[in-house]
Amino acid sequence: MKAEYLSSIAIVVISFLACAGAGKLGVGRIGSPGPGFFPLVLGGTTGILSLIILFSRLWKGRKFTAAQSRVSAGVVIKVVCILAALVAYGFFVEKIGYVLITFIIFGFLLKVAGTKKWSFVVGGAAVVAVGSYILFSWLLGVSLPTSPFGI
Repeated sequence: MKAEYLSSIAIVVISFLACAGAGKLGVGRIGSPGPGFFPLVLGGTTGILSLIILFSRLWKGRKFTAAQSRVSAGVVIKVVCILAALVAYGFFVEKIGYVLITFIIFGFLLKVAGTKKWSFVVGGAAVVAVGSYILFSWLLGVSLPTSPFGI
């Protein structure tokens, strides 16, 4: 099997495991979601999309040339930076606070994605940090970590 088929199958397996783990956490209901609700939705969505990609490649029998399958060093660096940012987010969210770490990490991710203008990076990060805080804390009543500064 080619690498593109194996990667799709691996993502389906990981998605299935995520859904199984979410079920152990307790899914709850639509009106009252449990801690496993969002991991279930994300795992299911990822698995379904990966299956669609897998089946579309199988049905079309698409052949990839060596030039199409090469990954540049820049892409690998971006992926490593994104993974490092997600790990840092999980590590620092309790220490720095939700709004501040969300602002920092999302701004970093926008810069890694190639956004050139700093005004867009700062503005976009601020909108996401404050908007998600309003959504989760005020509207959904989720208790989010605050910074030592009370933010």
